[in-house]
Amino acid sequence: LRGLLTPVSKEFLTCPSDSRDSNAISKVITELEDIDFFQKFPDDTKLQLAKKMSFVVREADQYLLQQGAAVEAMYLS
Repeated sequence: LRGLLTPVSKEFLTCPSDSRDSNAISKVITELEDIDFFQKFPDDTKLQLAKKMSFVVREADQYLLQQGAAVEAMYLS
């Protein structure tokens, strides 16, 4: 999603997901609808993603996921 999200969406996605209000969630859904990958997702799926997804920045030597480790997330670039 690098380069596809606006600064406003990044701001909403960096705050804890449980603190997002309906306005923030609506703005994230609007952003998702502008990205080809998400356009065919059902509205309910986009809603669930907007509630749970987060924007994370890592240094080059930091891991997002580790091979063999149990994960509860996925990574999109």
